[in-house]
Amino acid sequence: MADVPIHRREGFSGQHLVVLPDAVARRARSGALLRGLLPTDAGMFPRAAGHLVERPAGSAATVLIVCLAGRGWFRLGTGRDAPGQPVHAGTALFLPPGMAHAYGANEEEPWSVEWAHFTGPEGAAWLQRLGVSVERPALAYSPEAAAEFGLERVYEWLERGYTEANLVSAAAALRVALAAMLRARRATADAGGDAIDASIEWMRAHRDAPVTLDALARRAAYSVPRYSELFRARTGFSPIDFLLRLRMQRACQLLDTTQLKVAAVGQAVGYDDPYYFSRLFRKIIGRSPREYRGVPKG
Repeated sequence: MADVPIHRREGFSGQHLVVLPDAVARRARSGALLRGLLPTDAGMFPRAAGHLVERPAGSAATVLIVCLAGRGWFRLGTGRDAPGQPVHAGTALFLPPGMAHAYGANEEEPWSVEWAHFTGPEGAAWLQRLGVSVERPALAYSPEAAAEFGLERVYEWLERGYTEANLVSAAAALRVALAAMLRARRATADAGGDAIDASIEWMRAHRDAPVTLDALARRAAYSVPRYSELFRARTGFSPIDFLLRLRMQRACQLLDTTQLKVAAVGQAVGYDDPYYFSRLFRKIIGRSPREYRGVPKG
């Protein structure tokens, strides 16, 4: 008779597993430093044969699972007969709170996973930036990229104890991991990454030069719509809006480090009309150039 796999939630050789007690989590969420984002559970299961978790009522937290090696599966919703969707090495899986779900290791090639559960309103903003939704809960990365996310730092800090400093450090480690996913996502999502990076470097070197969107697109060898689409995917801004912010950043540096008059600062970043420069500066920075210069720095 064939062996029947033992399905379990934990208990794997070499595992790490930390779960905040409810009282600790409640106290942490009452403080300003952890209210926005709090990792409540974290760990690592190496080659987790038989791993199976079913939550018919879902979880109170967002569940993040990063598959480092092997394979697994997941299912969202209450249909236990529905086929599970596959998870491969490099996948980052986000399961939303309050939704029934199940997940487990592949029987032939069980996965190795790092994972964290987190609460707080900041979590929704991270998922939005990453493009995660109920319809698209899994993001595909290379296994090499997934290994560099650093999610292990979350459970390493929690294992040191439940002091505020350790909890804040665990939350910071989770932010670093999510930021790494965001950077890797943008680097792989836009096929024109090198061209957009080159365009950005050209902008930095020519902040004072007159330029049009058509000229920027031609330099990058794209049509204007495609160039604008790729640029926004990589930076979050339109090309001209990004250039405007580069110019205002340089203007701030000149106002802080030189005695140049406001008109000369405007000319240095490409604006001959000092009144137009001042209007743009206020729009982006929130103060006039003279007001900005008067604010103590350092």
